[in-house]
Amino acid sequence: MFILGDRNALKSVKLENCNAEADYCILKKGNSYKLNVNFESKVDSNDLTTAVTANVFGVQLAWPGLQKNACEGHNIECPIKKGQSYNYNLDFEVMKAYPTLSTKVTFKLKNDQKSDVICFTLPVNIVD
Repeated sequence: MFILGDRNALKSVKLENCNAEADYCILKKGNSYKLNVNFESKVDSNDLTTAVTANVFGVQLAWPGLQKNACEGHNIECPIKKGQSYNYNLDFEVMKAYPTLSTKVTFKLKNDQKSDVICFTLPVNIVD
């Protein structure tokens, strides 16, 4: 189901209430979800930035309402160290105003040099 980026850094991705064997995850409008990502950092970094986008009718749009600082409230203490394993937790909402569609959501954590520490894409169906 998950289309992974750097499989060496990314150890596991779990989305609450998502069948790991399905081709996509169903996200219901008005609901909140918990994402857990276990990864090993390949670099040292003083901070991490969360970047989540969705392809909406051919345009990559930022997922609204997310805290950008991945070192606050996401179970990660910065600085991060090369070779260390981390569990990143993200709570996010699927707002009722979102369009009903099938899309791919791209999740990234960027280091202090703006390079990807992890990157993966999750196919989803946003439904009423």
